[in-house]
Amino acid sequence: MMKLTSGKLRYLLTIASLEKNSSRVRCIDIAVQLGISRASVCKMLSSLCKEGLLEQSPDKSLHITPAGHQLAQQYEQQYRQLCPIFQQIGLSEFDAQECSMALLSQLSEQTLKNVCACFELHCFPQLSA
Repeated sequence: MMKLTSGKLRYLLTIASLEKNSSRVRCIDIAVQLGISRASVCKMLSSLCKEGLLEQSPDKSLHITPAGHQLAQQYEQQYRQLCPIFQQIGLSEFDAQECSMALLSQLSEQTLKNVCACFELHCFPQLSA
């Protein structure tokens, strides 16, 4: 699995979420969702396009490529496992999201699987039920 920085991962997951709710995702939609400037978003989107994870239509709307969708699905599954764990140990929703993004961007796929399994088996057995 291709590793993304936590910033790129945040963008990819945000765009995937926006695509589920709208057929047309624009730079401004992403900027509003992430609470950052449109210029910063455009710069990151250019990078994601160069990596083959996004493509821009002639009408300037953005679409995740098949490779981007596959990557987003893999990350989203692990993200959904990690966030509740961090919230259960007392982190705010924002901090749980940040910790999850950091782990997803830094650890190998096997290490992430091991971390999730360890938490589920030893710390929060109710999550694996």
